[in-house]
Amino acid sequence: MSDHDPSHFEVLLHQVYSIFVPPKLPQAEEPESLQKCVDLSIIRSVIEASERFRVEPETGSRWHRIGDMLNKFYKYVEIPLKESRLSDDMKDMKPDDVLCLYIKAQNAGLIIRKEVSYTTFEVFEVQAQTEHVMSTPGKIIRQFPGPAVRLTNNVANDFEFIDEVANILYQMNTEVFDEAYPKTNKAGTGVRESRDSINPNYFIQYFFGFLRGFGISIDPPRYAKRLGDEVLWMNAQNPWRRSPIWLIVRIAVQTLLDSNDLYKNFMVYHHAALLSKCCKSSFSSDLLYAMRIKVAKRLDKIINIALRFVVHAAEAAANDTQGLLQGRWDDIQSTQAQSRSPNLSEVDLDSAINHTLPNTGDYLRQVFLCRSNTAVPSKFLPNHSPRLENVDDFSQYNDEALTQSFCNDPHLALFDFETSVSENLATWTSTQRDYQGACFILSSCFRQYLKAAKSYYMVDAADQSIMILTLMHIWMAIDKLAINDCPLLENYSPEIPCDILDPLLLRTSLHLEQACIIQQHISTRFRNALVNNSSIFSEDPTSTCFAIQFFNSSPRHQEMKREIEEDAQRKKDNKIQELAEKNAKHARLDSEIQGMSCEYHYTDGWRSHVRSCSRCYKVRQRNNIEIQPYEWPLPRHELAAKVAVFELDRPRSFTIWRDITYELLVDFGTSSSRSQCNHAGGTIEEYSPLSLWASAFSSSSRVTVASETKSFMQAHYSASISIPATESSVCVNNGLNFKLYDKIAEAWGTGPFPDVLFSTFGTFKLPSKSPYQYLDYAIQRTTHTSNQVLADQCDCPKDLSLHEHIAFGTLRSGARLQWMNIVRGLEENLLTFNAEEVWLIHTQASWQIGPLSEDGSRQWHNELDVSEFGMLLISQCMQMLDRVKANWLQAKSLSIIGRRVKIYQLITG
Repeated sequence: MSDHDPSHFEVLLHQVYSIFVPPKLPQAEEPESLQKCVDLSIIRSVIEASERFRVEPETGSRWHRIGDMLNKFYKYVEIPLKESRLSDDMKDMKPDDVLCLYIKAQNAGLIIRKEVSYTTFEVFEVQAQTEHVMSTPGKIIRQFPGPAVRLTNNVANDFEFIDEVANILYQMNTEVFDEAYPKTNKAGTGVRESRDSINPNYFIQYFFGFLRGFGISIDPPRYAKRLGDEVLWMNAQNPWRRSPIWLIVRIAVQTLLDSNDLYKNFMVYHHAALLSKCCKSSFSSDLLYAMRIKVAKRLDKIINIALRFVVHAAEAAANDTQGLLQGRWDDIQSTQAQSRSPNLSEVDLDSAINHTLPNTGDYLRQVFLCRSNTAVPSKFLPNHSPRLENVDDFSQYNDEALTQSFCNDPHLALFDFETSVSENLATWTSTQRDYQGACFILSSCFRQYLKAAKSYYMVDAADQSIMILTLMHIWMAIDKLAINDCPLLENYSPEIPCDILDPLLLRTSLHLEQACIIQQHISTRFRNALVNNSSIFSEDPTSTCFAIQFFNSSPRHQEMKREIEEDAQRKKDNKIQELAEKNAKHARLDSEIQGMSCEYHYTDGWRSHVRSCSRCYKVRQRNNIEIQPYEWPLPRHELAAKVAVFELDRPRSFTIWRDITYELLVDFGTSSSRSQCNHAGGTIEEYSPLSLWASAFSSSSRVTVASETKSFMQAHYSASISIPATESSVCVNNGLNFKLYDKIAEAWGTGPFPDVLFSTFGTFKLPSKSPYQYLDYAIQRTTHTSNQVLADQCDCPKDLSLHEHIAFGTLRSGARLQWMNIVRGLEENLLTFNAEEVWLIHTQASWQIGPLSEDGSRQWHNELDVSEFGMLLISQCMQMLDRVKANWLQAKSLSIIGRRVKIYQLITG
């Protein structure tokens, strides 16, 4: 809503929000112009209700005092509090007179009561602190009024004393103790929290300390009130709060009346009058219903003490509302009841069944004519695309050439690329001198190959293992190129664990050799890394992290940081100068206002305030002086600032290396996805004060840095600051807290990455309806024991014998016992070798490569190097072949035999 003159409906609606507190409330602070109209409307509604209420004989004699108090309060809210007017009103007070004031700048309500021999000053907090409201379930309970001081009228009636009190209250209505502002700590800076209320204690201690020098503290009668206070905001700078004027009016009226019962009757009467008024406006039905319920509940609470005319007023308002709602409901039902059936009386049904097809003849003649013609045979033009076979220059894969090859013939293209990687990539990598360009080429190959292979190799775990091996081969090449471009990288962990390839299923000597080379490269990288250096993916910046070490050795990044800081200092100096000028202007206007008086004109004996009053114009000028805060663009901690500058312009090769490494660790190496995070501050490339220095390539990377906290410019603290203000409140530290962020998964990109293995891409899965499904762990891993298998006999289905249960479950029980268990199983012949599940577990055991020994052999397959064991394996395979060769249904059994012999030949050479 803009700061235009609000309509009568807007004012009435927001008045209802503050008084009735219906279920659906605003979620943002109201504009000042609207809030002022709402406050005045609330006071006016109470005045009108009190004027009608006091004519009844049962209501007592204090209502004329209430009317006078509210009329003066209306003027204090309508026109900014002026020292001279307040002084005159205090001097004119007679016994039983009451003044109530809202010291807005101090969040305090003040009630001044004049008695025959003394005057009492009572004060209370108007808007409760946000923390108190938000932490209390349901309504909050508060005592009113707060502290009170009583002065004899010898002092209270002294004109000089009254002038001093009026001067203090006038000053306190415009100035706020700096300590009274609610503060929050952001980026090490104490900033004003606009979403909280001013703490009135500083004003109370100051003003009542002054009063206690002339009087005594007293303990006045207090009332406990259960307040339905609210602090509501959604996508807003400041929250919606109930009108403070409504609370002040209630406290002033309740403490002035002789009877608490009379106050409750008046509240019901006032609510009923407001409900009747709303029925004449275009309020929604649900809001009117909620208001009617509120009136009914208030009346029900005082039904035993309710005055007759109050009951009648509430009943009349409820009946009016019910009649209006019923009328609306009747209109809806009437509209829905109207027949929507089509009028078919004028439709000629007989003619509708006769169809003419005027264009059919020409169409049929054309068809027959075409049939009679002799067809001309078309020339065969095969669509053949050349293969990307035996590629030794990987730049040929640029411009999505590899993707196009996959589209033409995916199976052949995958084979060609995998062969080129295994045979030619190492040579091509060693000949490159443009390390950044070579990294970019391999990154493109990585993406293109992954996109095709991931969808094509969805079923077979053995094919997926080849895909992972190929990706790791490309990563190794990128790792070497990145180290050549950034030698500092060699001092840091490669982040990829040495055993990450252990779960893969590999069945050719070429693939086994590639896996060995990759794992040995990773081991070498770990040995060369400095122990004290933190991880590339560490969360907090340290003096040993890669970004800091690279920054310290990079003149280009140091120069960039100096440029950023010099530009920031120039802007800060300009902001400090602007602040000084606006503070001086505020002081000048304040001095001018002190010597001016408000302007009035008289019409038919009535005094009215001039809308174009010069003094009020200057007050508005003074109050509207604001300044935008300035935020330092770099984090205040030196290490964090250096990391930010590094991330703005990272080395291209390092960016590619980090993205590929992170993708292998997170997308392939971990089974669970990372949970999304709140990066409220956005990425560093999105932060406008630094975006000018961000390189285009850094902006396109997957892993960048983002902040979980908002900057001052993004948070509600970016709102203009009222003058006068201090330099520390205007020039603030950077509020961002950067750490690694994954833009694709929208999750934090920091480590550690526990249990990273390619198990998902190197393990066969049993069919979902397999009788062996309950033994799924027996194929997934080798850590289970034979005792566990024996203990699981109770889960064995009727389709399997207990002997087969034990033989299947223990085949992979113990990583280095697998081949022995295979030979024993062949000899015992307890398994159904023709079953797919038995074929899967044998294949898993024989193809999974397992850990690499220091001598380059595979620990799980060492038995195959023993000639006696090999002869025993071949012997058992021959015996099994003799058992099944006459049965053509034993194809799976023959496959098991063949693969055992092939693996044996592969391992033994």
